Amino acid sequence: WTWKSANRRGKVSLWLPYLDKIERLPKGKSDRYCFSFNGGEVTCHLKELDFIMLYGASGNIPVEFLDKLATYRIPMMIHRRNMPRPYIFYPEAGVDDKDLLTAQIVTRENLIKRSYVARMLIHARFKKFEKLIPIPTSEYHRLASCRTIASIRSIEARVTRRYWKKYFNEIGCPGVQRRDNSHLVNNALDAGSFFLYGIFLRWLLFHKFSPNHGFLHEPTSYP
Repeated sequence: WTWKSANRRGKVSLWLPYLDKIERLPKGKSDRYCFSFNGGEVTCHLKELDFIMLYGASGNIPVEFLDKLATYRIPMMIHRRNMPRPYIFYPEAGVDDKDLLTAQIVTRENLIKRSYVARMLIHARFKKFEKLIPIPTSEYHRLASCRTIASIRSIEARVTRRYWKKYFNEIGCPGVQRRDNSHLVNNALDAGSFFLYGIFLRWLLFHKFSPNHGFLHEPTSYP
């Protein structure tokens, strides 16, 4: 379950890992369903839901259940590891003016707001970098003065190069570049990154954002 949202009239979202089966409760219970999954089961009335995500689903989904989702206008998403694009059951043709995806895209198209979000992202990244390299206050001041994505990324690239140089020196691999795909350490880092990618992707999709409309990179052709 997720927290109840004020603009969703108290409805909640449901994340079900490794679904086993969906069963409608006996007559007299209206549209109440029992969802069995790896880890337990949960029972609810469909009118309480605004979204369902099935992760690693392996059971059957009754057509009657899909009909009920359409009646209550509940989107459902199916996602598995190593699946870049999820399956989406979307019974409603449009979106309202308060949905998060629209807000994300509108904010991204506003250069002032987009630059602000990008600066905050890089500022947070630099704070994590400080566990390994010192970052002078002047660098943060330069970052705060940036008003274009290109200038923000330029500062990010310069500091990131310093970080990886120090990182590889610390582990006894001086001279190794982070983009050297043939090095064992980079292969391990890429594997960890790919694992986290799937987790972050599901979080974004579950909260109704688009992974293709980020605030730091220019193209929207890849997540």
